[in-house]
Amino acid sequence: MAGPSAYVASPPRLVGRAEALGQILELAAGRPGVVVVAGPPGAGASRLADESASRLALDGAAVVVAEDGGPGLAALEAALTAAGHTADPTGAARLRPIVALLGDRAGEPGLVPTLVRRLGGSRALVLMTARAAAPGAPTVVLGPLGAEDAAELARVVAPGLDAVGAAAVADLGDGLPGRIVPLAHAARRWPGGDVPLPLPPALGADVRRILARLDPWTRDLAGWVAVADEPATPQALARVCRQDPGRIERGLDALVAAGLLEEVPGPPRIRWVHRERIARAVVADALGGAERRRRHAAALVAGRAIGDPPDALLHHALGAADPEAVVAYGIRSARRARGAGDPEAALRDAGRALDWWPAEAGASMRLAALHERGMALLDLSSWHEAIESLEEAARGRRDLGERDAALSSASAASTARWALGQHDAALRTLQDHLARGRAPGEPASAERGEALTQAAGMAVMTSRFGEAMGLAGEARAEASAAGADEVSTRALIFMGMAESGRGGPGGLLHLARARREGERAEGAALRNETLAMIYESHVLLAVGRPDDAAACARAGAVRAHELGLIDHELVLGGNLGEALSTAGELAEARAELERAAAGWSALGRDSHSPADPGIAWLLFAEGRIDEALAHYRELAPDTGGEAPLFEQIAPLAAGHALSAAAAGEEAEAAAVATTAIATWDGTDDRLTSVMLLAAGAEVLRGADADRCATALAEMAAAGAPLAAAAQAYAEGSIARATGSPAAGARLRDAATAFEGLGLRWWATRALFCAGLADGRTDQAGQDLMRARREFRAMGADGWRRRAEARLRATGHRIPTRSRRPASPGAGLSAREHEVLEQLALGLRNRDIGDRLFISERTVARHLVQINAKLGVSTRTAAVHAARELGLLSESGLGTSY
Repeated sequence: MAGPSAYVASPPRLVGRAEALGQILELAAGRPGVVVVAGPPGAGASRLADESASRLALDGAAVVVAEDGGPGLAALEAALTAAGHTADPTGAARLRPIVALLGDRAGEPGLVPTLVRRLGGSRALVLMTARAAAPGAPTVVLGPLGAEDAAELARVVAPGLDAVGAAAVADLGDGLPGRIVPLAHAARRWPGGDVPLPLPPALGADVRRILARLDPWTRDLAGWVAVADEPATPQALARVCRQDPGRIERGLDALVAAGLLEEVPGPPRIRWVHRERIARAVVADALGGAERRRRHAAALVAGRAIGDPPDALLHHALGAADPEAVVAYGIRSARRARGAGDPEAALRDAGRALDWWPAEAGASMRLAALHERGMALLDLSSWHEAIESLEEAARGRRDLGERDAALSSASAASTARWALGQHDAALRTLQDHLARGRAPGEPASAERGEALTQAAGMAVMTSRFGEAMGLAGEARAEASAAGADEVSTRALIFMGMAESGRGGPGGLLHLARARREGERAEGAALRNETLAMIYESHVLLAVGRPDDAAACARAGAVRAHELGLIDHELVLGGNLGEALSTAGELAEARAELERAAAGWSALGRDSHSPADPGIAWLLFAEGRIDEALAHYRELAPDTGGEAPLFEQIAPLAAGHALSAAAAGEEAEAAAVATTAIATWDGTDDRLTSVMLLAAGAEVLRGADADRCATALAEMAAAGAPLAAAAQAYAEGSIARATGSPAAGARLRDAATAFEGLGLRWWATRALFCAGLADGRTDQAGQDLMRARREFRAMGADGWRRRAEARLRATGHRIPTRSRRPASPGAGLSAREHEVLEQLALGLRNRDIGDRLFISERTVARHLVQINAKLGVSTRTAAVHAARELGLLSESGLGTSY
């Protein structure tokens, strides 16, 4: 609403109008005779016209100002004459290009067509301004500046203005430079905080003139509308100013007619808003401080009575300058904003509560505000500041005896420390509050159950499984007693992980029970069902049951997809890929892992996604050693000085060490294994460490390798089948490194043990290493030939080529006419296809196993999968179905049942 007088001081640097300036200059190059710059009052049309003229002057044009005095044509001729040119603009432009600033001539409708006819195509150009596009001449229409440009303009005008002040100026100025400039100058005197921005007199002149023309009642109503929430309704205003809604509605109509308000049509009812923010600010300012506070206090009382949202009540508490109300509603508004996913607003409102806190409001209120500030900082990933606020809140709440509130703050602070990689400090801080935060005889609480569960999870992730078991058991009991079923199930999941991690037999039972509890849950608690399946599939693979792990992961991924839990679906897909890799189903493993990686990428995890460790191992399993090693080097943990989590580095270190050794980088392999095993020393892990120790025994030497084998022997003695297989592998690797003749036999023992567990890739690798250990003997040739055949069947071409190279080097002939396995059909794997062909010859399971060098149990398991994939239930039916599908070669068609 401000006119040109609102501009003060010298014109600032042009901000946010580069595109419009370029359009004007481009239009001018076409010699249109007239260019109109249009926009609402304050949009900066005159300022942009001036800048355009200055840019054209740099190219040699003469600028003539003809904005004052008489009709447009007369003013133009007079200005040309005064500047020493001929009065005819076309004639003057023959000697030198002329740019004339003619200002706003909206009252002369025939002026533009006349100028276009006279000046079009000449070197004379008239720049005019208007409020709307002018017909008959090219027009550049200006809108308000965007928020960032408006704030930048405010900072250009007032360089000392901070970001908060610049944003406030931009908001109140509606993005119009004609308002932003004077507001920014006035804001130099602004103390900040919740004090209203000072208003320059020139900006409020039009509004004050409108107010002066209104009758007293309508003017009084304008003041109530300026204080009340927008959009305004007669009913809401009646509750505040205690007037009849009908009378209020008539007053609102009068304010619309005066130009201060505008109607917003329903449904459900008509509402009213200010045409411009500046008008509302001017009306509120005209009330005076005391009257404004009185009206906000009345609005606060009315808002409380009808249950207005906390942000609206906070607005009136600030206007009423009521400190206790500001604190109370600031806390509630911050909590609500955080729940709505707006941590910036939450941080602002929590800061207001802290700034306004009076001592008489009590320490508890300040600590609650401090907690909300910390939670907002946590959501904004400002970890250090979050820790400072939350730990102060936790200490203060504990000292006041607010047990549950203190635990909430401590839990959040531990989350921030964990995010920084301060894993030990995170767990110890939480345990300290748990130990000191409960008085004897106090009832169970969901908050304590949640904190105990969080501590149990942290202990699991730091591989302190004995400690985690105690915490999870206590969490389970506390949450169950408090009726927090979702927390209780999560505690059971961590109990299962803890029991499995320390080698106990009951871990999988706990996880299965947690999965069943999750199936019966509702809402967000359903995540526990698939969370349990994530951990269950992980444990099944870690204890050497890859087929069961794959089945669990596959079912879990389907269930996660049904529930819309994309992150769980992707994790389970990665678990499935890893299980398939271990089982030697490399092609299917690659498909699952690549699908998971693509899913993480779609969620914004383009690098180092949870699928990457599985992909690195798959590259190694396929024999793509250089690619695998490069991938592992990229994934090496960068902990910034913090000790890495063993559960994260154990599988990475095992694959990295083996890849480096296979690539001939023995020193790198030894360093990686040594570092990871040193980390293992600080844990009580008996789960994730098994294959790391097996890799360590292979790449380390002397006492370090012997220590790995001894640790595996201890685990095997406790009844861990995978540890027993890994022990044989470790002892065979050590014997091979020392040249012992027992190496080959021990590695073959490992191959048999791995095959019996379904770890087909590891069984084949053990055979390959046995062949290397036995030198040029016939047994070495047999082992390498079997390994070559297995690697070929599973698609591990890099290892197949290594086996063939070793066979050639030791003088063994490689069959050149051996038939490659037929492409699997009906979803059959390469191994299942081999079993099917032997089955078609009428062989028993034991005979098939002898021919394929696998156990009778493994043959039976493959037959179950073959029947399921072919949709049959008997051996005979499987052979008939395979013949109909063309899955059997001629050599497999001879004998029938």
